[in-house]
Amino acid sequence: MLPLTAALSSGGKWLASAGDDLRVLLWNFQQEDVVTPSCSFLGPKSNVFTVELSASTKYLFVGDTDDKIYKYDLSEVRNSTGTGTAGFPCDTIRCHHDSVRSISCHPWQDEVFLSASEDGTIVLHDSRDQTLTRAHATLFHEAEFSDVKWHPGMEHIFATSDSKGQVCLRDKRMAFGPLKQRHRNGVVQTYNTTIV
Repeated sequence: MLPLTAALSSGGKWLASAGDDLRVLLWNFQQEDVVTPSCSFLGPKSNVFTVELSASTKYLFVGDTDDKIYKYDLSEVRNSTGTGTAGFPCDTIRCHHDSVRSISCHPWQDEVFLSASEDGTIVLHDSRDQTLTRAHATLFHEAEFSDVKWHPGMEHIFATSDSKGQVCLRDKRMAFGPLKQRHRNGVVQTYNTTIV
């Protein structure tokens, strides 16, 4: 396996890794001798570019080059100490039209995350809010997004980067929702990344 991505849980107990062999591995750093993963997950059909663990490690989210996001429920895994067998996603999310480059979980809420894609969209996912429409939850951009990250201490702020080298700090309240509510695509600060 060629690892392409890895993510640590907020408490540092778990490491998720994935790559080109279509398996997602979960490693428990509280084991005495970490030589094998605690469990593995199946589901992706193409290279995995991003993995992310939710705030309390309730869920594992995986994005691949096949435009899909896979959601795994880790409640049983978190309670076990031994090596587990392969698990399957509890949900497959289809919201992008190109490779999913990045997933970023909300710093406190397990059910909320952002996904960024090469199709030039960022999607806000909130499984608690059944009234959130796809149109209200999608931010469109003229360039491919390469990354998205929630601010670890400010629940409405997130950062984005794109294929044109633009890095922006954005406010969720200005980036998503009805069009009349949006302002400047949520951008509150743009950073110069060009070297002169």
